[in-house]
Amino acid sequence: MLWLDIGSELTTLEMKKVIVEDILGEGGQGIVYKVNYDGVSKALKWYFTSKLNNPDEFKENLERNIKKGKPSDSFLWPQDIVTDSEGGFGYIMDLRPKNYNELAEYLVKKARFKSNKAIINAALDICSAFRALHLKGLSYQDLNDGNFFINGETGRVLICDNDNVVPDGDNKTGIQGKCRYMAPEVVLCKNLPNTQSDKFSLAIVLFMLLFRGHPLEGRKTLVPCVTEKHERLFYGENPIFVYDPNNDSNRPALGVHNNIINTWKFYPESLKNMFIKAFSQESMKNPNNRIREREWADIFIKLRDSIVNCPYCNDEFFSNPEEYNVSCPKCGNIIQRPGRIQCGPYSIPIFVGNKLYHCHAEGLSDEQVDCFKEIGEIILGKSKIEGKPPVVGIRNLSDVAWHTLGDKATTIEKGGVVRIVRGLEIDLGGELKPAKII
Repeated sequence: MLWLDIGSELTTLEMKKVIVEDILGEGGQGIVYKVNYDGVSKALKWYFTSKLNNPDEFKENLERNIKKGKPSDSFLWPQDIVTDSEGGFGYIMDLRPKNYNELAEYLVKKARFKSNKAIINAALDICSAFRALHLKGLSYQDLNDGNFFINGETGRVLICDNDNVVPDGDNKTGIQGKCRYMAPEVVLCKNLPNTQSDKFSLAIVLFMLLFRGHPLEGRKTLVPCVTEKHERLFYGENPIFVYDPNNDSNRPALGVHNNIINTWKFYPESLKNMFIKAFSQESMKNPNNRIREREWADIFIKLRDSIVNCPYCNDEFFSNPEEYNVSCPKCGNIIQRPGRIQCGPYSIPIFVGNKLYHCHAEGLSDEQVDCFKEIGEIILGKSKIEGKPPVVGIRNLSDVAWHTLGDKATTIEKGGVVRIVRGLEIDLGGELKPAKII
């Protein structure tokens, strides 16, 4: 059956009852319906089996992925298989929440992020999710801007279209991806998609998220009509990064690529250097030189830490963690900070509202790490001495007690606050690295 009628009743492999309620959308491989899945609202992706290279193998791969379970909560992962009497099939997944928009909507400003921190959170969530996927030995194979739903308030991400995920080195689905997102070696048919080509596609998506333009599309790609020959040239045979320091032939064109021109100035050199490396000729020609998800996560954690909200004009900007006095680029006022929190390799500027995260204290090990679990928050509190200015402290948001180290050791229970004093060292509990005020 190609289409499912509204009101149709089906049964899943888990013997759950499914009732088709509405059509949510249609793509190249099939249709997505809203369904009642054993009393709960879910989404059902139903396939045009004639458009699959090998439907039986495709279905078997879906079943394997369901058994393995989702790599992280960021994936709208297949949960159950639905079949009909005519050999048709599809899979059940969670519905997209209403406060999540497609990445493509943010790229054309149909949806907007609340803050720069939300954008950085989205980038961090995306690279953390794909790190989790690759740690499980899986390859996504079809990474593009249509795979992501993002909450513009928080930056949290949900990844859809996980039906093409296979073990690294496999290509059961026959999918190669979308040309503008494919790695050069895949465009040129030298390699099938794998985790290394995923890393290239990931860099494309991250660049587009941050700069709202394509990293390989500049003056050189401005042709009246892009043909398959052009695509092979621009994305496979001779891809050139728009800000390649050794080749300026493909710089962004004023009036065409304004988003890239304007946002490139805004971000710190540390991030720009990562993209210069990601799209260097060495990285594009040699898949083994691609930037790993862990490296991306590390830079985005540091960028998130450096964001400051000006107390005078509320402008949001990236600060230099080495500077004690920061000048707001919008209003020009000087913002003082009382030091930094050193936690493992991370240096968190002490600005009110900044957070201490579990990943700061645990570090990015070879295992998956939660980059969004808050364990502390910098707050402004009242002084115990009347007439004295307010004091800056750290509130314990974790589930364990903290202990200050030194001669006058104190305990800070969950919800408690410790005053920030230079030289103070705090045991955050368990095997977490201590935090020190410097």
